[in-house]
Amino acid sequence: MPTSRSGTATHKRMVRIVKAEAQNRGVTHCPGCKTPLDYTDGTAPNGAQADEIVPFAVTGITSTEPSDWQVLCRDCNRAKSDKTIAVLPAVRYPHSRDW
Repeated sequence: MPTSRSGTATHKRMVRIVKAEAQNRGVTHCPGCKTPLDYTDGTAPNGAQADEIVPFAVTGITSTEPSDWQVLCRDCNRAKSDKTIAVLPAVRYPHSRDW
């Protein structure tokens, strides 16, 4: 049994989905601070982390809608904590130089 919400199967699945979708959309920089994201090491200060825009602390449930999530660097995600802040609607803005 998981000891925290982040250990649940639903949360782990959503993290995988959200990070994969962000990579497929070409999100290479944190929408909060513009630092390059590291998708290989989520524990690095610039590590890509999936974040619920309206946090679990507010809703009491883990959202299963990818549009309710965003990818932030670890530092921005920790600073946001349990606040309800949509840094940027990352789905709508290209983040690669290829566009």
